[in-house]
Amino acid sequence: MEVGPHVIVLVRDTKGFGSAIAGALHPNPNSSLTRSESKFELSLEKYGIKDSKASGDIVRFVHPNGSIELSILLLPNYEPPVAACAVNEILESILAEKTAFQPTFILPIISLVPKLNSEMGNLTSSEKNVTVFGFHVGSATKSTDALTAGIPVLPSSWRIPSESLACLVQLVRVLKLPTVMLVASSGHQQIGKTAYQEVEDIALVS
Repeated sequence: MEVGPHVIVLVRDTKGFGSAIAGALHPNPNSSLTRSESKFELSLEKYGIKDSKASGDIVRFVHPNGSIELSILLLPNYEPPVAACAVNEILESILAEKTAFQPTFILPIISLVPKLNSEMGNLTSSEKNVTVFGFHVGSATKSTDALTAGIPVLPSSWRIPSESLACLVQLVRVLKLPTVMLVASSGHQQIGKTAYQEVEDIALVS
């Protein structure tokens, strides 16, 4: 699977945030990049799974010369045991491409965790006002450092609310692939527009 040097991975969550973010990300109107969309489907038969496939949507921002600047993957929120197999197959397909770069994975997610703010006792008052948190796994690069610079780290009690993304984080850690998870939370039942906008803006920095 051909991707760009930065790959944003989103999941079709029940609230529709993943699909909304994927649909909202577009190249700058003043740039020469074009946006292309397609679907992919990969067999999981080698894992003994015949009734499911690793599938999803892929969006690419493409230069006039055909090179890819940015890729966005929109995946189903797989359940065990399919999740680990599907995510592994997608990663294998990406890494099988012979490129001059190692892709950096960016995982934006919106977490509706009301008690999150109460678990931030070690943060300064200014840090408590932000709505985006982040951390990186795998190898550290200039991109991962830039994306996480100045962003508070989540409390250790926080858990990734997506089986697909949780599997991806474990795999990129083992493979030492540069990866950043960006988590937006308003600390309320309803997510504010500010949190969504910050995730979109940070993702576009890549």
